[in-house]
Amino acid sequence: MTEKRRSLVEIPNQNLKASDIPSSTSSWDEIEAFAASFNAYTNVEADRYRELASQTRMDFLESKKLALEGLGLSELRAILFFIGVRYVTDTLAVSRRHRKWLTP
Repeated sequence: MTEKRRSLVEIPNQNLKASDIPSSTSSWDEIEAFAASFNAYTNVEADRYRELASQTRMDFLESKKLALEGLGLSELRAILFFIGVRYVTDTLAVSRRHRKWLTP
């Protein structure tokens, strides 16, 4: 985890500004930082958000173009949060596997 990610703070929806939202050309680091500004684990709807993120991922994998249609701000931020968690988890798992191969 980078120092930048450790210092992140949550941004409630009511405090969110347009300048907080990364653009479609932003780096993954910027997107990941924004994703971490919404902690879906501590939200009262965490289980629903987790399921929604999983279903949305499957919809995209199956090329369903309207996967995000009609979702609210919290739902969209939760999906992005869980995508970020998955990315970090997968990256760490790959890193650990490579270490096993690289160390005698």
